[in-house]
Order: sequence, then structure tokens, then C-alpha cells
Amino acid sequence: MKKIILINLVVVVILFIILEFISYLLIKYDSKEYMDNGNRAAREKGSNSVLLTQRYGPVRVFNQKDYTNYRKTNIGKKKSPIIFFGCSYMYGALLEEEESLPYRIYEKTGRTTVNRAIPSGSIINTIYDLKDSNFYNHLKQNNITNPQYIVYLFINDHLKSISNLYKGSVSLTDNVCYEINMIYSFKDGELIAKTPSKFALPFYGLYTKKAWHYFYADKFLKDTQYERMLKLLKAAKDITDKKFPNSKFVIIDYQDGGHIPMTSEFIKDLQNYGFIVLNAEDLAGHELNSEIWRAEDKEHPSAKALNDVADGLIRTLKL
Repeated sequence: MKKIILINLVVVVILFIILEFISYLLIKYDSKEYMDNGNRAAREKGSNSVLLTQRYGPVRVFNQKDYTNYRKTNIGKKKSPIIFFGCSYMYGALLEEEESLPYRIYEKTGRTTVNRAIPSGSIINTIYDLKDSNFYNHLKQNNITNPQYIVYLFINDHLKSISNLYKGSVSLTDNVCYEINMIYSFKDGELIAKTPSKFALPFYGLYTKKAWHYFYADKFLKDTQYERMLKLLKAAKDITDKKFPNSKFVIIDYQDGGHIPMTSEFIKDLQNYGFIVLNAEDLAGHELNSEIWRAEDKEHPSAKALNDVADGLIRTLKL
């Protein structure tokens, strides 16, 4: 009996090692192909773009304070400021600051705008800010006490970002570590952030972002993404309702490179909870998926696209 158990354990260990080795080879190949294509395109442009590399450095917990310098606050003459959250779409990646959506609103309305979006960000980063005293100190220093609107720009890719423990195996050359996200959970209705246990860091950790989706949890994540996103968005709204009781929470649904809009059921759930849900194409008055509305990477919104969305947001919210 003991011999049978031992043999079974050995078989399981061997199968596990084989699976991990296959994962390692597949992800290494995929990452190298991604980097080679990206670097080839960067060199063809002849720009000073930072090239991608693959490092095998330590893993650290994602720290949003690293992105403090990304943030821009523009002080307008009018009251009722607006705080913007989101990812590189809201931040204005590949564009000048003056071409970003928050700056366009500041420029066109004279309102104070706070751009708290960061590249690769999501609702996780929004919640981080809303629970961080440094964020409120920043608002206080700029006499921002009663924002009229909280605006969050949603893209389909955010559904993946709330599911991935690891941020990825491909990093910029100036990033010496591989980063992991905090684990957010609910306890007695309160959102709690926990640092992942070191036992949650498998030895294939530097490759697990894609391996996780390829082999382990793809179906589970797809089946629960909207449910998890809804919980996190509700948590963000609950915090803003307490901190800024007179503010309204607006979500702009902007179709990303995958051209996948929110589901009608998800929109309805958000509206029932008190969110104002707007569609970027409705705001712009035209489609935004073709190349003429995309930045040079054919993924992010162009300056003209964000300008048209800003005009629509001003009309819709009567800014």
C-alpha cells in the first residue's frame, strides 16, 4: 500500500514538473516573440523608445507610489472639480499632456481636473487611491474638497488586470523587478488589501501571467470577471459616497483594441447601483475603432478621439 502511494506521488511530481517545463518553454517563446516584434517596430521608428527586455530579477508587491510622477492636477478658476481615474487611455499614453481627456476638460470648461490615471492601471489603482491618505492630502493641498464628478474610464482589458496576480514577465529595462498585485477581498462588507503570501509565489512566477491563462484558470476567470469587477466598482463608489457625498460616479465605456464593449447586463447592474454609464462612441458622435481614431500604436486613442469624447462629456454632463 505504501509503495502504491509513493509511486502515485512520484508520478504526480513528475507530471507537475513536465507541465511546468512546458509552461516555461511556451511562455519564454511567447515573451521573446512579443519583445522582438515590439523592439523591431521601435527601431524602425528611429525614436528613443525604451526597448523591452526580459529580466529574471526579484518579485515585489505592486506599489502605486511608483507612479506618483505620472499624475497631473490642473487648477481651474471654476468650482466643482472633477477627478479622473483609469488606465493609459485616460492618462493619455503616447500623447502630450495637453491632449489627454482630463486636460481637455480643464481647458474647455475652466474646471479643476485631477488626472489619477496611470498606465496599465485599473479599478485596483482607483481603490488604492481612495484608501490612501496621501491622495486626500494632495486634494487638500490643492483645495479640492467637493468634486462634482468622479470619472472612471473602463476598457475591456481591465477585466484581465483584476484577475492577474502577476503583472507580467515582460518589463521595461528600467524596471528591475517583476511586480505582483495586492489581493483584494471583502470582509463584513469592507474591502481589504493583503500582500500575497510567499507561498503564493510558485517557482515559475516570472512566467505565470500567461501560463495561468493557458493552463489553469482561463475559464474560471472569464466566468467571474464581470462579477469581480462589479464588486470592485461598487467598493470604489461606496468609498466616494462617504468621502464625497455630493459627487456622482461616472463610468465611460471605451472599446479597447479588442473592440469589446460592456455587456448590457453589466451596464444595467452598474446603473441600478447609481453609476452613470456613458459610451465613448456616443460621446464622440462617431465610431472610435478605426485607425484614424487610434494613436501611432493603433491601440490607444488619438488626440482627436479624446477631444471629441471630451466635447461629448461636456455636453452630456453640462459641464
